[in-house]
Amino acid sequence: MQYKDNIHKKPLILIIDDITRNLQLLGTILINEGFEVSLAENGTKALLNISTSKPDLILLDIMSSEINSYDICRRIVNNPESHDIPIIFLTSTTDSENIIKAYESGGVDYITKPFKKEELLSRIKIHIELRKSKVIIQDKVKEIEEINRQLVSSNKDREHYLGVIHSELDLAANYVRSMLPEALISPPIKTDWLFIPSARLGGDSFGYHWLDENNFIFYLLDVCGHGIGSTLMSMSAINTIKFQTLSVDFKDPGQVFSSLNHAFDMVKHNDLYFSIWYGIFNKKTRELTFSSAGHPPALLINKENDIEELQTRNLFIGTIPKRSFNTATYHIPENSSILLYSDGVYEFKTKENKVWGLRSFIEHYKNLQSKSDYKLTQYYEYAKSMTKSGVFDDDFSMLKIEFM
Repeated sequence: MQYKDNIHKKPLILIIDDITRNLQLLGTILINEGFEVSLAENGTKALLNISTSKPDLILLDIMSSEINSYDICRRIVNNPESHDIPIIFLTSTTDSENIIKAYESGGVDYITKPFKKEELLSRIKIHIELRKSKVIIQDKVKEIEEINRQLVSSNKDREHYLGVIHSELDLAANYVRSMLPEALISPPIKTDWLFIPSARLGGDSFGYHWLDENNFIFYLLDVCGHGIGSTLMSMSAINTIKFQTLSVDFKDPGQVFSSLNHAFDMVKHNDLYFSIWYGIFNKKTRELTFSSAGHPPALLINKENDIEELQTRNLFIGTIPKRSFNTATYHIPENSSILLYSDGVYEFKTKENKVWGLRSFIEHYKNLQSKSDYKLTQYYEYAKSMTKSGVFDDDFSMLKIEFM
C-alpha cells in the first residue's frame, strides 16, 4: 500500500504489550493526539493484525511471551509486506545488551520507561515523517520502473512516457531540494551553500541546525554513485541526523558515525556507502568537535586568510561493521569561516585533459576568499569554464559556515 493513498488519513499506530494496563495507557495518549490505534497483547495477535491492517508505526514492548519481542521484530522486518514499518522498542532497562539486540533485530529506535509523553510523541512523529519521506521517493521509483517496463514493451508512446519520466524525476529532485536548509543571515553564525547535482538526482546532501542554545552542528555527506538509489540513501542518512533518530549523543561525532555505520551497512543497502564530514561548534567555548569519514578536509579560513585543513582519518560509512571512529577538536577564532564540499568540486578534467585536483582547488579558494564580495557561485562558474565539456560528472556541493 502506497503512503500517498493514505496521505490524508490519521497515522495508525500498533501497540504490542502483554500488560493490558500499558496498552490502555499508551492507547489513550495516542488517540488524544489524533492517531488511530491498534492493540495486541502478544506476538501472534500482532502478526495477524499487521497482515490485515498495515500500521504506519509499531510500538513494541520488550516482553517475554510465547514469541519474544526480538523474534516479533525480526518476523516483521523480514516480511516483504511489512519490512518498511518503523519499530520503536519500549524498555524499562538501559542495559546495552538489550538495546543492541533491539537494533540488530530491526528496530529503528528505543524509549526507556517510564517515558515522558512529549518524548514519546516526538519520536513517533519523527519516524512517521522519515518513513513518509522514504516512501515518497520509493513511490517515484516504482512509477518510473513501471514506465520503463511499458517503454520496453511498446514504443508507440515513447515520447509521452519519456516526458512523464522527466516530470517524475523533477518532482523527486524538487523534494530533495526542499529538504535543504534555509540560509542563516544573522550572527553569531551565517551560512551560504551551493548544490548542483550532476543528474536530476544525486548523492550529495548537507544540513545544519542548533542542537541547543550553545551547540550548532553542520554536516555534508556524499553517497557513492548517482541516481535514485544514491538519493534515497542520502535523504535517509541526512534525515536521520536532522531528526536525531539515533539514540546517541549528537555532540559526539564518534558515536554518531558508529551508529550511522551500523544503520547503513553497505551489505544491506545495495553496496552503497558514503563519506561524511560532521562538526559541532560550541558558541560559548568556540570549540569545534569534528570527525570525517572518507571525506575531503574542511577548510578553516581565519581573518588573516590562513587556511587550516580539518580532517580525521576514518574509512567510509557502511564499509566495515562494528568499528570506532577518530574525532578531533579545534578552537575557532572570531571572524573565521569553514567550507565543507564534496569531491565533485575539484575532481574534474580541464580543457587540457588534466584533473584539477584538491591542491589546485584549495589554493584557488584561498585567493577567492580574500575578496570581500566573494560568492560560492564565483568558484562554480570558474570551475565550469575550465572543464573540458562544460558539465560536471559528479555532484557539486559547497557549504560555507561563518563564525562571527
